[in-house]
Amino acid sequence: YTQASGTTKSPVDVSGEALKILLDTLDVIRKEFFHGFDYSCYKDPQQALALLGPAMEHITKLNPEADERGRNKGVKEYLDQVTKLTKAQALAGTHAEAIAVRDEIAFFQAVRVSLIKLTRAGTRESRIEKQAALRQLVAKGVLVEGVQDLYRTLGLEKPDISVLDESFLQQISEMPTKNLAAELLQRLIEDEVKARSRKNVVQAKEFTKKLEEAINKYRNRALTTVQVIEELIQLAKEINEAKPPEGLTDEEFAFYQALVQNESAVR
Repeated sequence: YTQASGTTKSPVDVSGEALKILLDTLDVIRKEFFHGFDYSCYKDPQQALALLGPAMEHITKLNPEADERGRNKGVKEYLDQVTKLTKAQALAGTHAEAIAVRDEIAFFQAVRVSLIKLTRAGTRESRIEKQAALRQLVAKGVLVEGVQDLYRTLGLEKPDISVLDESFLQQISEMPTKNLAAELLQRLIEDEVKARSRKNVVQAKEFTKKLEEAINKYRNRALTTVQVIEELIQLAKEINEAKPPEGLTDEEFAFYQALVQNESAVR
């Protein structure tokens, strides 16, 4: 097996090295990311599911500064640590000490998957990571279902991303987990702007600039969480209203908007 996979490493944790990494990383996650947050009911799937929203809110507040790619640093650090934990578990998961903490690890993984779905801090997972996470989560059917349908878990109706309608925006503004609401709005608006850029480059540039300005003010503490949510909701409404006049297709409208940017074309 090891020869066929091109490595000389044993596929099993014979030395106990992976178990040590697993336990050390678990300790880091407990102390650095969940200190002061009570998640002791994680063994009950329904209660663990109810904890997902507050847990994500807690993580987003730890270190909200943006990294070089504009991602929440605290969230990104958490994702990295749980990835490390998942890889160690893939090797050491059959050890008695690893089995004893697998429910706790499953909860941390569920929070990780949820953050990836609702924020922009996630990166692409390898197939091995996905399989390891699924193996761990599959024993908790209710929790898996909740992770798959996060909008319902957070009390939101799942939106049509291409149309961020008024009622959905109102639901987000009323979410008690405000930091998570801001992250979610940012993610949804970015997705919509990206989709719009395929047809209308001018609009995409305009809305990208406005989004970046709002997020930068928020990161620099010029806006409170509630204020940035209000700005992002207003921006989402502007995007909804930026539709072609009656009688023009999306492509025709994009063409004329592009012409307006060129002085000689206007003349």
